[in-house]
Amino acid sequence: MSIYTPKTLDQAKDIATLISDNPRDCVRLHAAFGAHFGGDMALAQNNAYMLKGKPSLNADAMAGIVRRSGVCRFMVITSWDNDHCTYQCARHDEPEQIVHTFTYTIEMAKAQGLTRNRNWQQMPMQMLRARALTLMLRAVYPDAVSGIYSPDELADNMSDISDDERAQISADSLGEQISAAPRAQRAPKPQPPRNAQASRPPQQAPNEHKAVDSAMPPAFRNEPADQVPSPAQIAQGLLAASVVGEVDEETGEVSDHAWENQDDQKLATERAERVAGWRDLEAYCAGLWTIANKPNNATPAGINLLVERAKSIGIERWLGVF
Repeated sequence: MSIYTPKTLDQAKDIATLISDNPRDCVRLHAAFGAHFGGDMALAQNNAYMLKGKPSLNADAMAGIVRRSGVCRFMVITSWDNDHCTYQCARHDEPEQIVHTFTYTIEMAKAQGLTRNRNWQQMPMQMLRARALTLMLRAVYPDAVSGIYSPDELADNMSDISDDERAQISADSLGEQISAAPRAQRAPKPQPPRNAQASRPPQQAPNEHKAVDSAMPPAFRNEPADQVPSPAQIAQGLLAASVVGEVDEETGEVSDHAWENQDDQKLATERAERVAGWRDLEAYCAGLWTIANKPNNATPAGINLLVERAKSIGIERWLGVF
């Protein structure tokens, strides 16, 4: 047992004052994640982060939780460069022939508006690996990491932090050093022409600077909030598409289709019910695509409809095949 493993709340508070400049957050992080590190507050402190009151874990710590959970048969990087990162993984409680593959690309990061963080230019491989890893973990092992997010995932969805803060947060979570952002030269202040009449400042469009969740599908970013379907509703729609049967050429009717592997269909249904946010939906899309394409699960018509629905709202890349 480590000397940083408290037995009481008072001991936890004492240890927090020794290892952290913010003892209160240290205790809260221990409460959230300490059990995953054998109760060792120092380990939790080194892998966990508090962002605006929200606890988070770095991607490698999340992978460690999955490995220790006993459900992971293997997870491995199969391809990795400055443009993409591909992981393959498998679960012990699934047939041996089932191997999940997840690819995250620089184009996906651009489409989601993530590359405003300068780390995507300075350390693209590390950023791609972290994103591919968390995407895979959330899709295949939700029972181990449900509700846990990495610091960069949280930062990318916070509109009240600067780009420099966002870059530093993601670098810290990856254990990397980043160079200082280049300082822009201040342009000389334009002088108004003599005798110029005062002009009214331009009126700002009502929604010009509306904060937009970077993970929200492109089709909804300019829509009024009350007209945007929830991530859970979209997940249910994609699931419904995947269980569509073939079209009767005589009547034109489309029948429902039960997947041959009922456990897969049950799993897809259960995970659709757990979708709460856009990041959850992103992970769900990748997982749904993987199991829907197993032999004798989704029909060709179901696969085509699934792709069409994803394309209609700009999330076809979330399926992991484009």
